[in-house]
Amino acid sequence: MLELRWLKEGGPQDLVIVGAGGQAAESLWVAEAMNQSATAAGRPALWNILGCCVYNPDLYPPEILSYRVLGTPRDVARDHKGGGLRFICGIGDNRIREQEAGVAESFGWRAVTLIHPSCQVAPNAVIGPGTYLAACSVVCTNARVGAHVLINNHVSVGHDSTMGDFSQACPGSRISGKCAVGRPSFLGTNATLLPGVTLGDRAVLGANSVAKHNVEADVTAVGVGSSAKMAFSFSHVPSRLPSLTNTISYERFRFSRVADKRRWNSSILLTS
Repeated sequence: MLELRWLKEGGPQDLVIVGAGGQAAESLWVAEAMNQSATAAGRPALWNILGCCVYNPDLYPPEILSYRVLGTPRDVARDHKGGGLRFICGIGDNRIREQEAGVAESFGWRAVTLIHPSCQVAPNAVIGPGTYLAACSVVCTNARVGAHVLINNHVSVGHDSTMGDFSQACPGSRISGKCAVGRPSFLGTNATLLPGVTLGDRAVLGANSVAKHNVEADVTAVGVGSSAKMAFSFSHVPSRLPSLTNTISYERFRFSRVADKRRWNSSILLTS
C-alpha cells in the first residue's frame, strides 16, 4: 500500500534523513531495503535518497553509508527551494527527535514512514507519519502507532495497543495486547509490558524489565515483578543512601538522571 501511494505521487521521492548518528544510518539502511524490494518486484524505487542533515555537521563524518552529510536542515531547505522534500528524523533521543521534526516540518517538508520489508503489519493497524519500523518488527491487529515513533529490530506491538507520538521501543521489546505507551515514552532493550499495562507519558521501562502494572508518567521503572516497591525523587544527587541498605542491594538498584545532571527523576524498582 505504501508503494502504491508513492508511485501515484510520481515515483521516487526526494528523501533526506534528519540526523547523522546511528539511528540515521539505520534509517538509510531501511530506505535502501525498501528501494531494493520495490525494484526486485519490477517497480520503481520509492526513494531518491539525498543524504543526511544535522544541526551541527562539524560533529559528524562527511558521509554515512556513502551518503553525504548535506549540512544543517536550514542549508538543505535553502538548497532545495520549493519544498517537495520528504524526511524522517533518524535521531534516537525522543525529545531531540521531536524538536528536529518540528524544524523540518516548519520548512514544509513531509514526514514519511520507513518500514523494513521483513516487517509484518496488520492490514487494519495504523502507522503515523515519520515512524520507523526496523527489521523483523511486528505490528498486530487494531494497533495504533503515532507519529515519529521508533520501533526497533524484533519488536512486537500487540493487538489493540497504542504508542504515542515520539515514543520508542528498543530491540526485542514486547508490547502485549491492549497496552498503551505514552508520549514520548521509552522501552529499553527486551523490556516487556504485560497485557493491558500503561506506560505513562515520558516514562521509561528499563532494559530487560517487565511491568505487570501501570507505570505512571515521568517515572523510570526497572526490574521484574508485580509491584513497585519504592518510588522517590531527589532535588540533588545524593552522596549515599543509607536508608536503602536494609531494603534492597545497590546492585539491583538503578537511577535515572535528567539532563541538567543535578536533579533525579522518580524511579521505581519492580520486584516479585
